[in-house]
Amino acid sequence: MAPDFTSAPKMPKPSARRKLADGSALVVVGNGMVGCKLCEELIQKGLHRRLHTTVIGADPLPAYDRIKLSTYVDHRDSSSLLLHDRDWYENNNITLRCGDPVTQIDRDLKTIVLSSGDRLSYDTLILATGSRPFVPPIEGIGGSVAAISGLNTPPSSHNCYRANIPPSKLEGGVFACYCKLPPPLQSTIHIFYVHKHNLS
Repeated sequence: MAPDFTSAPKMPKPSARRKLADGSALVVVGNGMVGCKLCEELIQKGLHRRLHTTVIGADPLPAYDRIKLSTYVDHRDSSSLLLHDRDWYENNNITLRCGDPVTQIDRDLKTIVLSSGDRLSYDTLILATGSRPFVPPIEGIGGSVAAISGLNTPPSSHNCYRANIPPSKLEGGVFACYCKLPPPLQSTIHIFYVHKHNLS
């Protein structure tokens, strides 16, 4: 059943939104490219000096460039994908918690619970959790499709190659356009880009 958004509260106009008070606790759930961009904006506006900001990510690493994720199969060096290292967060008064996702949000008490059991309080909570890759419900796909969304789900092309399984790709979106195959497969696989919209 599709969610009902008709009763959702309307977003206030920018002029009516509550301003962040000095010293207040800002918690950002999600340390992907969007969460990282938010931190950059906070720093650019000088808000990182006024707020106690905590960024929480499910990945064990700081934010990295997911668009270039397919290049990981070449060098296996995750540090080359990082948008900022841990020191960058610390030097900018941002507490970073990696590999400890949020499991519960209590809006009444303004607290969140992490998978480690830690409970954090917040004055302002921002959800920047991104999305999950969508595998179309096509008959016959079975378990042969690898949904790539992060370093914790690396491309399976090498495994297909070693197992002598003829791989193919059903792709679309920004990530697909930047997808890069490992050298052993570049001359053996034909890539078909499939999109639901007519882009001609």
